[in-house]
Amino acid sequence: MKHIAKIAAFTAIFLIINLILCGFMPPDNGSSLDMWRSYHQKQSIDIAVIGSSLASCALPEEELAAATGETVALMATNAQSLDMSQIALETLLREHSPRYVILVMDLTNMTGKPYAKAQKAFYMQSCRRIPGRINPLTCCAT
Repeated sequence: MKHIAKIAAFTAIFLIINLILCGFMPPDNGSSLDMWRSYHQKQSIDIAVIGSSLASCALPEEELAAATGETVALMATNAQSLDMSQIALETLLREHSPRYVILVMDLTNMTGKPYAKAQKAFYMQSCRRIPGRINPLTCCAT
């Protein structure tokens, strides 16, 4: 009984400390929010790199821009699936006219099944920074 009371006290203290610390930490919106923020800051895009983390590792945005002299948009996130890459590509082509689009993905991410909740979150992140858009659930509808 004494042992259970110690475990319960430890758990309660841990949860209280965790809740307090969460108030001081910024929310983690994930790599897709960073990707879309960077994308929407660009006025024009000459080269777009779309895909999984392989794309961001193989073709870093700053290095590719310096090597080519072109405006580069890195539209890649960790474990980005083919359906998410399609969302990125459709958004890119709707809003810009890039000269080159490079798709870099691994076989696992290309053959995985689409996950509807992840697609919705990815859509919402893409819509979050578009000026004049009111409803983030419909702004990306095709």
